[in-house]
Amino acid sequence: MADPLHITFLSVLSVECLLGTSLNAFIVLTHCLEWRQTRRLPGSDKIETCLCVCRFFLQCAITLNNFCRSFSLDINSPSYFIELFLVVRMFLSFTSLWSATLLSVFYCVKITNYNFGIFVFLKPRISRMVPWLVLSCLLVSLASSLPFAESFYTLYFRNSTAQNSTENTDADKIQSNMSLAYAVGSSVPFAIFIIAVLLLIHSLWSHIKQMRSGADSFRSPNLNALLGVVKSLMVFFCLCIIYFVCMNLISSGLLPVGSPWIAFVSILNSSYPFLHSAVLIYTNSKLKLAFLHLLSVIAPKRLWKRFLGKSFTEQ
Repeated sequence: MADPLHITFLSVLSVECLLGTSLNAFIVLTHCLEWRQTRRLPGSDKIETCLCVCRFFLQCAITLNNFCRSFSLDINSPSYFIELFLVVRMFLSFTSLWSATLLSVFYCVKITNYNFGIFVFLKPRISRMVPWLVLSCLLVSLASSLPFAESFYTLYFRNSTAQNSTENTDADKIQSNMSLAYAVGSSVPFAIFIIAVLLLIHSLWSHIKQMRSGADSFRSPNLNALLGVVKSLMVFFCLCIIYFVCMNLISSGLLPVGSPWIAFVSILNSSYPFLHSAVLIYTNSKLKLAFLHLLSVIAPKRLWKRFLGKSFTEQ
């Protein structure tokens, strides 16, 4: 990449990293303060806390990895530190996917009124099951990351003993295996996420149609609130698809290191953690009020009110 493109790429990544880490840290801090005051957290807040902690570190890992790629550094060099860094990054990526999936499943079970056996069983129990579900997500993410550790270990020791004629072949084969491992490992939570979001949207949309045809007017507060939830779910849906595609493209090794395409995909990939967290803040009244209070402390009211809009600040 040319120097101006380097500067632009790194500037955008730096802004995304700053926004992502700040928003995720804000959500975690807000939930921690609530837990300190009440000594309890709703199930959704527990999942959000785990999700945002993972995204905080994932945003830093993505940014560091993209800096390496932008300067055409060899991230596959046989270094224990780089191997460990990439394995940890895969663990954080899987944990982020599984936590977002768990959050969608939690809302799907709690909000929808489906009469399927699994929904009837989980609805009164899922809140108590949240700590175990979060632990399960961490364990599954760790298990999904182990193939990458094995691949990097094999790549290191083969390259240390193999002849030059076979090094590239082994590296390409291992890269292909790692790409397949990530595609398989990320497809499962992605598929569950898609199903949960589609079921939730279908249930809410059916409820909205019933409210429109009933006594409630089109401009009723409940109807507007449901429409807002559907819109936020559609945003989640689109962001998750973009992140899934970008991560699989990056892990596949198909994009040349240092090319403009890797820069574009990396920017899209890095935007997911902070955009998803921004939507969480916007759609959660408790987080929204805390965020507005924070803005009122650090900035003049006329500035952030003009930036966010009157309809937002009055909520």
